[in-house]
Amino acid sequence: MTERTIAETTAPYANPIVVLFLGGFLIAIAMQKWNLHRRIALLTLRRVGTHARRIILGLMMRAGNPAGQPSQRHRRWLHQR
Repeated sequence: MTERTIAETTAPYANPIVVLFLGGFLIAIAMQKWNLHRRIALLTLRRVGTHARRIILGLMMRAGNPAGQPSQRHRRWLHQR
């Protein structure tokens, strides 16, 4: 077994993709710890209702815009239903 320096050992973990995933996992753990994932889901259901099409719209709004504010196009679609 060869001895490596700390820099050589940790170099593969400094890849930006690895850091991106690590940051995402840490945010997910924090969201679960404080039940933020449940609050976001309940707030989304409160805004869009319980019909399947509206739930899918709510998921798209949350994924595309974490603040969950519907765009003008989505507002028109919600009011037509």
